[in-house]
Amino acid sequence: MLSYLLVAVLPLAGLAAFFLASFETSLRDTVLANMAAIADKKAEQIDTYVAGRLNDARLFSERPSLRQHMAALTRAYRAGGIQGAAYRAAAAEAHGNFRRTFESDSFHDLLLIDPAGNVVFSMAKEADLGAHLRDGAHRGSELARGFELTIRALQTHVSRFAPYAPSGNRPAAFLLAPVMEDGLAIGVLALQLDVKKLEAVTSDRTGLGRSGETLLAQEIDGEALFMGPLRHVSQAAFRYRVPLRSTALPIQQVLRGEHGSGFVRDYADVDVVAAWRYLPALAWGMVVKIDADEALAPAVRLRHITYSAVLTFLVLSALAALYLGRGLSRPIQALTAVADRISTGDLGQRAELGDIEELNRLALAFNHMTTALSESRQNLEARVEARSQELRALTTLQNAILDNASALVTVLDRDGRICRFNRACETLSQYSFAEVEGRFVWDFLLPPEECDDMRDKAFRALVEHPERMRGVHTNHWVARDGTRRLIEWSNSLLLDEQGRVQFLIGIGIDVTDKTLAAAALAESEKNLHHAQRIAQVGSWELDLVSGKLDWSDEVYRLFEIDKTRFGATYDAFLSGIHPDDRERVNRAYSESVASRTPYEITHRLRMADGRIKWVNERCETQYDETGRALRSSGTIQDITARKLADETLRLYANVFEHSGEAILITDSAGRILAVNPAFTQLTGYTLADIAGKNPKILSSGQTSAETYRSMWMSLGETGYWQGEIVDRRKDGTLYPKWLTISAVRQPDGGVTHYVGSFTDISERKKAEARITQMAYHDGLTGMLNRIGLQSQLDQALAMAGRERRELAVIFLDVDRFKTINDTMGHAVGDELLVEVAYRLRNSLRASDIVARFGGDEFVAVLTEVDDAPAAARVAEKILHALGAPYLIDEHELHSSASIGIAFYPGDGNDADTLMKNADTAMYHAKAQGRNNLQFFTAEMNRAAVRRLTLEQDLRVAMEARQFVLHYQPKLDGATGRPVAVEALVRWQHPHRGLLTPADFISVAEETGLILQLGDWVLDEACRQLRNWREAGLVDLVMAVNLSAHQLRSPSLLAGVADALDKYDLQGSELELEVTESVAMHDPDTSIRKLKSLRDLGVRLAIDDFGTGYSSLSYLKLLPIQALKLDKSFVRDIETDSNDVAICTATIALAHSLGLAVVAEGVESEAQRLLLASHQCDFMQGYLFSRPLPPEAALEFVRQRLVM
Repeated sequence: MLSYLLVAVLPLAGLAAFFLASFETSLRDTVLANMAAIADKKAEQIDTYVAGRLNDARLFSERPSLRQHMAALTRAYRAGGIQGAAYRAAAAEAHGNFRRTFESDSFHDLLLIDPAGNVVFSMAKEADLGAHLRDGAHRGSELARGFELTIRALQTHVSRFAPYAPSGNRPAAFLLAPVMEDGLAIGVLALQLDVKKLEAVTSDRTGLGRSGETLLAQEIDGEALFMGPLRHVSQAAFRYRVPLRSTALPIQQVLRGEHGSGFVRDYADVDVVAAWRYLPALAWGMVVKIDADEALAPAVRLRHITYSAVLTFLVLSALAALYLGRGLSRPIQALTAVADRISTGDLGQRAELGDIEELNRLALAFNHMTTALSESRQNLEARVEARSQELRALTTLQNAILDNASALVTVLDRDGRICRFNRACETLSQYSFAEVEGRFVWDFLLPPEECDDMRDKAFRALVEHPERMRGVHTNHWVARDGTRRLIEWSNSLLLDEQGRVQFLIGIGIDVTDKTLAAAALAESEKNLHHAQRIAQVGSWELDLVSGKLDWSDEVYRLFEIDKTRFGATYDAFLSGIHPDDRERVNRAYSESVASRTPYEITHRLRMADGRIKWVNERCETQYDETGRALRSSGTIQDITARKLADETLRLYANVFEHSGEAILITDSAGRILAVNPAFTQLTGYTLADIAGKNPKILSSGQTSAETYRSMWMSLGETGYWQGEIVDRRKDGTLYPKWLTISAVRQPDGGVTHYVGSFTDISERKKAEARITQMAYHDGLTGMLNRIGLQSQLDQALAMAGRERRELAVIFLDVDRFKTINDTMGHAVGDELLVEVAYRLRNSLRASDIVARFGGDEFVAVLTEVDDAPAAARVAEKILHALGAPYLIDEHELHSSASIGIAFYPGDGNDADTLMKNADTAMYHAKAQGRNNLQFFTAEMNRAAVRRLTLEQDLRVAMEARQFVLHYQPKLDGATGRPVAVEALVRWQHPHRGLLTPADFISVAEETGLILQLGDWVLDEACRQLRNWREAGLVDLVMAVNLSAHQLRSPSLLAGVADALDKYDLQGSELELEVTESVAMHDPDTSIRKLKSLRDLGVRLAIDDFGTGYSSLSYLKLLPIQALKLDKSFVRDIETDSNDVAICTATIALAHSLGLAVVAEGVESEAQRLLLASHQCDFMQGYLFSRPLPPEAALEFVRQRLVM
């Protein structure tokens, strides 16, 4: 009855569960959607507020009035601080101006900070006014950090909210923007935000019920700092910190910049429904949450009601089912009892009939089935008995066959148990079938070393891979008396109806004797092969009847032939013999067969790789009774080593006799045994003169005793010595020689002879002296060179250190030498250097060191100098001597010198440091105008390090593509429409931020990198112009600046042409700007270069006009289209009448020459109007736009074209 009850109730319970699950899922989705909407709304309010304030800061920083106040306050502050009268006046004026425009309800304070980090103005006049943000009390504040980031990157910055001491430790953040003038930062504007402005957003609990709250947090040093009050933590705002890894999951995710929502656990370990959003403007994370219990309360109430209703229905259904089921159970139980007795084999049982018709039909069916089963069992028993008699007869026949077979026959079941064991097996194993039946073969028949293999491998394979057990295999049997026999088995498998192995039938034969005989034969052959290999003698046999040739393994090794690939014939044998010996060997064999006499012959073999082997071959032939040759057999032996030894001995004798080196041989006692002709020629002694004597007769007495002791010690330890000694010839003359002595030893280590060889090195010694002179001295002036200077300076430093005195290093560079060398020729230049060296040497004492360091650089070392004034007097003497006129090849030349001085030990303790510092001081002297001397200072070193670092960074930047182009529009002076953009390079330095050309162009020019950089700028500008053409800008001209190095470069013309062709541009779409000073440096060359560029159709302009020197006669010859009026004249055009006159005259001059005029640096409307009134053609400056990245420049031009 319980089953019927469950069937009735389960659908109702399932429907209730489905309804509850659907309701709860829908409720959870609704709650999550609500939380996400609330979080989005709050995030949008905060982002809008911060973006608005950030835009206020950006616009405020660009106001001309702010720049004017910034400059005035900075000047006043630096003049007298915040207490000075000038500062108070400037601050009062700024307060009056800013009060009218500053929104006090949006910002707590307005601060101005000069480039040095001084707070020069504060609207709120708090304690930070006058503070120094880099060294003062607030150097660790968020204001100080934000200032450093802004002044370096020159970009607007938002600091983090943090307690700020000058504001009473109230949480505050700062919006900082650079204040720019002429492309340089003259200060920073900082607007102070109060966190109270954001509390209205976070405290709004609309839609969050009684348990909801809004959390704000930011990551600081791996911790989450909560920025507002918390419901479960008192006084949490800006105080409560939790390690980020151990805080609640939403806080971790949102501080990684992720958005999301879900059911999670909060910081108080409470289940909540939350949505979290990242606020990028503040680098904050925001979590909006409500307790899950409150949010899902409707679903809990509905669940309780539904469970009560289902339980009530279940109780009522159970009572009804119990009553109705009892009337049906009794007849069914009786029928079940009859079925149970039939199942035990009692087929005489019959079911009784009752009152229910359906159950009666079932009972009759049971009775008919019982009768049929009884008849079937009787028939089956009769068939089984007949089949059993047939199987017994067949088994008797099989046993007779197996027992009379001579082969071993064994039948094993799938587990390895013996099922059949014929009489042959009983005889060999000495076990009867009765003893072994049912036993495992490995328990008694197999030797121990084969048991595991048979049990673990063979019979596992029988089950898993039965096909592997078919075929032939061998194993040992151990008889009862311990005798071991090797059995070769042929196996077959008997499978059941399902294809599984039922029995393994093995038929075996005893192969023990045959195996032993084969092993003995193999051992004999192995011994023979071993003996032949030791003796390097191989054997062979040629059957003259069949032509078959048999070789031993050693013959194959000698011939280096793979026996599997060798055609064993006499012709194949001949092919391995050296071609020059082949006919001789064949003839010797043929004559031996014909004469019936053995033969022996030595000949060569040629290997496949071309190597040669020498062999000795012997052969004799056997004949039958009639004299017919039957077979030839012989040996062949490798005698290559012996042959080479003979040749080596002959070679050594030849070398000894004809060697160019003198050779002397003594016995172990040092008595001379032999000398070669070269010895006699070099020393004058013949063998007859010195045979039996000691080589001491050659000694000159000039070689030290220590050298001879070292010689005999080395010969005793290693058997070898070589070195230089001085000996005497027979005529008494001395000569240096390089001697090599080797000891000849017996196998037991005893010395039998000494062999000495030597050469006269007199000429080599003279050459070494000349090389030493050349290595340490300058070939042109005869002075010490760089290497010689290093050596003598090291010695002088060591002596000065021991005597505790000073030493001065003077580094000198000849001024204008390159110009003289290039214009007058290298011969004149060399004569000038010789004269400089002469005057320099005559200006110093004999004890001083003087050297030519390289090129036009010289170094003097004052080894005895009292102080800096004494060194200065020597340097002045040098300057005076080198400044006098030079008369060379009838030319009177004038030059001077730049001198740098470094002192030991104050400026360095080693030669490299002193040289480097003196070189640095010399370059400083050149920078000061040449023809002067400069002492090294620490600041020079720091400047040199900074410059070197910048140069290294610049080279990395070229490789790492750290340069970008910004574009400053040029506008038509009359219409205000953009007509061109000027490409200006910027360096995106990985540590210093965005750098302008003023920070690196000079270094690029000095190092020559300006050419590579200039090529990149030209290519990138043309590429950008092509992109803008494809974007729809068709009338815009691209202006690119050319450096002096580029204008002088022979590849300039080809580079410009290639860039135009590469990006499919017309020449008129590109304008190249050259500064006035560069164009006038070599006007004739400049005119030729510029005309070649104009022939390409390129537009040309003179940049910074008015700052250099221009001859009007040359100016009118320059093939240019425009003059660019320098911004220095435009800046003060409103107040300086001279600048007005210059601008007016320049515009009139240009127009009279048919040239357009571009005014640079236009920053005010008054400047624009004044220039426009004088018909200035084009204008460019911050009034219109600062240099912009490509996307912003494109947008600016499009907007202006629409206006």
